[in-house]
Amino acid sequence: MLKILKQPKWIILTIILIIAIYAFINLSEWQFNRNDERRALNQEITSALNKDPINILQVQDLNNLVEWQTVGITGKIETENVKFARNRYFDSSLGFWVIAPFKSGENQKVLINLGFLPVNYQDRFDEISLPGQTIELKGWIRKIENHKNTPSDYPESQISSISSENFMGEFNKKYYIQVNESSINLEPISFLPKPKLSSGPHFSYAIQWIIFAILLPVGWVILYRSEKN
Repeated sequence: MLKILKQPKWIILTIILIIAIYAFINLSEWQFNRNDERRALNQEITSALNKDPINILQVQDLNNLVEWQTVGITGKIETENVKFARNRYFDSSLGFWVIAPFKSGENQKVLINLGFLPVNYQDRFDEISLPGQTIELKGWIRKIENHKNTPSDYPESQISSISSENFMGEFNKKYYIQVNESSINLEPISFLPKPKLSSGPHFSYAIQWIIFAILLPVGWVILYRSEKN
């Protein structure tokens, strides 16, 4: 046995085997950790969605809210400052998110995501008529996206990210509101749905890496017996 194992090819093969087993075990642990993180995030989102709706005027600081908490707000859309966030998807269709500043009766300003607009409206944004009067909206608190510089060849009304830097005026730097209900019809804009929660494939991937780690020494033994015979 030792004579065979002292051969250079078997020394190299055994070293590779040990490294591979170590790597597969670590990959399995990484997938288990990702599964735990996803489950914890899902619990946070579920907890936020289950909170009682709150009127945003009753909140002194939006930063005290949590993402996906339901809020209500009454005020006016600043229709002259509407922007269209590019490269957004809804039901596998490419299009835009319609983003606008919203001013409440207490002059509190917040960015709102009115929903999805199909890409075929790209050259017909002027056909989108948003109400200028006072309306009531409900929606979910969402985190502001990291700011991305909008390419210079984009039309002025189009942006790359939902961030306060893309709008004139003072807005909350942490959150915006994703609208899911309006007192006035906003067609052809479609409201975005709440997230579909899933733990993803991480647990099954973790098990697969464990199986691979077990199969490697089995394969090593089979090769050794074949060499011995």
